[in-house]
Amino acid sequence: MSSSDAALAAISLALFVGIYMASLVLHELGHALGAKWIGADVYKIVIGEGKRLARFKALGFLWEIGINCLGGACYPEYPKPLPGMRWRKIAVIAAGPLMNLLLVAAALTAYAACPSPESFLAKTLLLAALTNVFLLFGSLIPFESTEDKQPTDMLALIRTLGVPESALADLVRYSYVARATDLVKDGKLAEASALFEEKCSGTQADFGLLMALAHELLSRGDPKGEEFWNRLLAHPEFQRGQEREHILARFLSSIALCPQSPTPALANAVETSADELGHLKPEDPTGQLVRGAALVRVGNVMEGLELLRRAERTCRPSTPMRALHATYRAAAELGRGEVQLAGEFLHTALSLDPSSEIARALRTRLQSTSPSDPLRKEKT
Repeated sequence: MSSSDAALAAISLALFVGIYMASLVLHELGHALGAKWIGADVYKIVIGEGKRLARFKALGFLWEIGINCLGGACYPEYPKPLPGMRWRKIAVIAAGPLMNLLLVAAALTAYAACPSPESFLAKTLLLAALTNVFLLFGSLIPFESTEDKQPTDMLALIRTLGVPESALADLVRYSYVARATDLVKDGKLAEASALFEEKCSGTQADFGLLMALAHELLSRGDPKGEEFWNRLLAHPEFQRGQEREHILARFLSSIALCPQSPTPALANAVETSADELGHLKPEDPTGQLVRGAALVRVGNVMEGLELLRRAERTCRPSTPMRALHATYRAAAELGRGEVQLAGEFLHTALSLDPSSEIARALRTRLQSTSPSDPLRKEKT
């Protein structure tokens, strides 16, 4: 390939990416304008999935940019039940594909008016029309994204049509889950708890948020954590056994990381949960780690350390698993007052995985516990 061909290919690729991103932004903006038109608020517009790269306000909306910019989402909020709720939501869903349809029509109309179909402008307009056709048909395929579990417009439409009339009020409560979830991620747990109680409590769709709140509150030693955990246990989804292993593991992880001593009720729950998780996944190294660290935290030191040692033998071939083992071993040692030993394990964890949020939170705890800890000296 000649240098001129390579340059042309690079320009074409950059042009396609630019048109695709602009069309995606307009697609999500269509959803937002549709939400405003039917009387709803818009919490945020997200372009991309995964880790958040940027957050800003523009055009009267809050925007987030994710690391994977293949898709997007708009989050309308319904302050109260509105007449014709089902059709209002359908209008919001349809507004995104409608925007792409209008862009296809505008691009083809402009293309037809070009004096030369071989001109750069004509080719750009044709590319814009094709890109929006691609986005339009993509939104009409019913599937859910693997990363952020966002449904396409067609899947959202199918779900809306299938919601019983009696459950439409849950759409109002569920519309605030995204805001509450962001508050949890940002560490604003008091605000998240208040919003959950005011807007989200009672809806079947709040299970993930309830689990996140219980985990974050428990791991920070907040007394409300136990209350949210008990509500999680009583939730129909937990009773049906969905993701039971994952929930038990998160609960035990929360206790292992908790800075305060668990209450007797929580200590009993740890013993019960550790036994159940052991029966469900006896040889899973991650399960052994959280079970062991949590058992040490509630005073069952011998059984807890034995589980951690068993997990260590399994974790040796894998660097991420070795980092995870060192992190939970540090939490266990810190929980039973072995500050120096906790510092050694935490140093290992951070050398293997410097970006680990759990290890960094434990480092902050360790430094507040022991100002002379070597990790503090290393940091300074």
